[in-house]
Amino acid sequence: MKNMEINKYFIPDIEDIRVGYEFELIKYSSNNYGLNKSECSWTKHTLKKEDIFSSGYKEDSFLETCISYLDSKHLRVPYLTKEQIEAEGWVEKQLNSNEQALKLYINKKGYHLRLYENCIRFSELMVGAGMMPCWDKILFEGEIKSINEFRYICKLLKI
Repeated sequence: MKNMEINKYFIPDIEDIRVGYEFELIKYSSNNYGLNKSECSWTKHTLKKEDIFSSGYKEDSFLETCISYLDSKHLRVPYLTKEQIEAEGWVEKQLNSNEQALKLYINKKGYHLRLYENCIRFSELMVGAGMMPCWDKILFEGEIKSINEFRYICKLLKI
């Protein structure tokens, strides 16, 4: 998570790109695209099912084009932000914790998300005897770089 404060974008691994993946491509009409990419214009894209296959015999599919842009660093993905998490329906809660490393605490339908310096933890509030909430059951703990991984993990956890 430290990289997010320094850099706003990263180059994904080829195996991460799938249908529904959100990313940005460099605009080739931008000046200086070969040198300083931070000064270039970028366009947002979401990979669709129809982008996987080419429309003609000798034509590359949009997916193949995107993959070819990885090596030249002309495809990038923004790091996950608090705003993106909130847009997915998560609501920030007051930090009532003495955990020094805890940066953000967010809830959604009985699930909790804690953002630490180096990882994100999804948990579910468990109810003990007498119907009093007593502990969190950790469902996932690890690094989540972008909204793509965040949505995928939420899907796998059925949140």
